[in-house]
Amino acid sequence: MALLLSPMLNPADIEFTPQGPRSIRYEDRYFGEVGALQQARRVFIQGCTLPSAWRGKRHFSILETGFGLGFNFLATWDAWQHDPCRPDRLHFLSIECHPVSLLQLTQAHACEPHLAPLARQLRHNLPPAIAGLHRLEFEQGKVCLTLVYEQDERALKMLSMPVDAIFLDGFAPEHNPALWSQKFLDGLYQQSKPGTQLSTWCAAGEIRKRLTQSGFEVERGPGIGNKRETTRARRCAARTDQALILPPPGRTMTNSEVMVLGAGLAGTAITERLIQQGWQVTLIDAAQGPGQGASGNLAGIVRPLVSRDDNRSSQFTRAALLYAIQRWERLQGQGHPAWHPTGVLQVARDEAQLQQWIEMMLANPMPGEWVQLLSKKEAEQRCGFPLKQGGLLFPQAGWAEPKVLCEQALLDTAHALRTHWGQRVHSLKQTKNGSKEWIALDIFEKEIARAAHVIIASGAGPHIEGTLFDDFLPASLRPLQRLRGEVTHFNLQSKPKLDLVMCGEGYVCPSPDQTWSVGATYDEKTTLDISSSGIQENTDKLKTLIGISVRPEEIQGGRASFRSVAWDRLPIVGKDPEYQGLWHCRALASRGLAWHAIAAELLVAQMEHAPPPLEKTLCETVSPQRKSIQIPQ
Repeated sequence: MALLLSPMLNPADIEFTPQGPRSIRYEDRYFGEVGALQQARRVFIQGCTLPSAWRGKRHFSILETGFGLGFNFLATWDAWQHDPCRPDRLHFLSIECHPVSLLQLTQAHACEPHLAPLARQLRHNLPPAIAGLHRLEFEQGKVCLTLVYEQDERALKMLSMPVDAIFLDGFAPEHNPALWSQKFLDGLYQQSKPGTQLSTWCAAGEIRKRLTQSGFEVERGPGIGNKRETTRARRCAARTDQALILPPPGRTMTNSEVMVLGAGLAGTAITERLIQQGWQVTLIDAAQGPGQGASGNLAGIVRPLVSRDDNRSSQFTRAALLYAIQRWERLQGQGHPAWHPTGVLQVARDEAQLQQWIEMMLANPMPGEWVQLLSKKEAEQRCGFPLKQGGLLFPQAGWAEPKVLCEQALLDTAHALRTHWGQRVHSLKQTKNGSKEWIALDIFEKEIARAAHVIIASGAGPHIEGTLFDDFLPASLRPLQRLRGEVTHFNLQSKPKLDLVMCGEGYVCPSPDQTWSVGATYDEKTTLDISSSGIQENTDKLKTLIGISVRPEEIQGGRASFRSVAWDRLPIVGKDPEYQGLWHCRALASRGLAWHAIAAELLVAQMEHAPPPLEKTLCETVSPQRKSIQIPQ
């Protein structure tokens, strides 16, 4: 039997009574006698004057303090669907430290059949019970649910954008006092901005006093069920001693034009999202189409990164992969099977490494749906090949076709996209007039395009000394490393079928036609020609990993490209600290497939002044302004 690892978070413990679902841990009901849907509509939606409060806004964000069974989110989503004047994008951020199991959610949702279609979509997309922020998207990305799986006060510290409304929900103060403490309510004030409305079913005088103490203006709301009153509050005045710094006003049509440099995974994903948000995009690439550089490989593996201390690189990769998987599954449902969730088996190098993994998992347990520890026998049964050791199985991981993903991202962009294929940007220049436009120039100083914003998403790019690839980076990040990698393709139809990705010292990735990609090398060669040494290195990796020897006629060539890598091996995503209108989405290294989707979402969220898909510390970790860079002497 595989060792299934327990969740990081303690799951909810629910009993179903004639009065409705009840928490055993908190000895309290999830909703009152009027029912979940009516409570959500009358206390929270009407209490925050929705839908009128969101009309006329491009974005509207709501913070909920207890996701529970998800009824407040479902009711809000339902209200958004039925409002012809709804905002372009609805952000719903919800805190939960005891996620409910899918089985119990299914049972609980049965009590509100009106919400059944939405509830099914929600359950299908829920993440594993792992601490952190989890961004879920519905309605083609127009409804975003960000689940914050963490304890109450720590959860608030993970957020970085003020919200438009607050649903103060949770078990009663006498059962869950932390949620109603003065410190927690002060934190809610810090997550608000002038005009933010708050509503709660709780009418206790002490809670109203604490809300007033936090800075809210409090009033009594109409009762519901057996409660004579509820509580409503509003933030009317700014308090600079506690409040978050508000973002600048949203963009106007005069600065909604942007150039994206690079049409790989990052650049095409950014382009797709910007056009969905109403931007006019000019996409520039030196190749004749998307996905021709490092993003042009036949296949690439996508797997988590696990570590004993669950460091920020591991956290970022986990959040990125969960987000990417959700998006790719949606593409699969639309008939675009570029994502292949076959699972990934990472084989231990030796007994010592396997023991390290055992100790790591004991120190930092994870759900079995995310990672499993397999013995040698179990691992061999799973893959069908002889192995030297056991390893880690990542059931939700797999492989993807990066070039196809690049092409799919541009399928519906023609109405707002200008392209310049075969155009190499040699330098950037910013005008000195009031509009502060960016101009992209070729090697002859001829203008290619111009816009108010420019995003460098060009990966390693061409090797041209003194170009924008070095010049337009914060000093602490210059220069990026440029590492060459070579993949070899094998036609192994005579061998046993490989139905998952194998990795260890290198990787072996299957494909539908039984062409295996094996790689990848890390070398200092300066050309993109396939080398005999690279083929031999990858042939050796295949033999070492799964004991397969190949004949010369089974070698089908391969592909080489350059990776762009920062000194700390983390991506660079965000606003440039020096140049106005300059943005970065770069240095995706060997994890571009896993990282690019959330990197694009993060960048566009920052440009749109919308809630980001990552917790505050992870946003800072990948920021161009980060302080953690250590440049070797």
